Amino acid sequence: MRRSFLLMSLLILPLIAVSPQGTDLAIEKVVLGDASVTAGEVLEVTTVVRNLGPTQYAGKFDLLYYVDGKMVDRVRWNASKYPEGMPKGGQQGYIHHLSTSGMAVGEHELAVRMELVGASDPNTGNNEGRAAFTVLPAGSEKGSSGEIPLQLLIGVLAIAVILALVLLLRRR
Repeated sequence: MRRSFLLMSLLILPLIAVSPQGTDLAIEKVVLGDASVTAGEVLEVTTVVRNLGPTQYAGKFDLLYYVDGKMVDRVRWNASKYPEGMPKGGQQGYIHHLSTSGMAVGEHELAVRMELVGASDPNTGNNEGRAAFTVLPAGSEKGSSGEIPLQLLIGVLAIAVILALVLLLRRR
């Protein structure tokens, strides 16, 4: 009986030693591909997650996306899909394309929250990041002010100069 208890203890001890207790993943920042997006288009959201825990993290976590306090999406990520998981002190950017369909035109606040799957995080105070963005009306162009874009103006001028040179050279 004692022998089997000792054997069982030796088998369980390594599992306890590598337990995910003490894991501390943190959302370091939330970066938007663009601060404004036309209604119905997708908003590119990059969430940078850093491992502040004492060891590598090779588990799963969910990123929950809230717009103006309402959850609009949830994505599960698996840190173990990288060769060594997320090493202690390491960071990884996770890109998600968030649909703006049905969102009102105007200013919005995006909050990204992280929840570990199958592990506990003793420091949940660093599991959220925020960013502001604007949804533009469906027919509008970002940054359109009725002016001709500089690149288009330069292109038209370049073509006009080339045509003028060709015509001058033909006359000779």
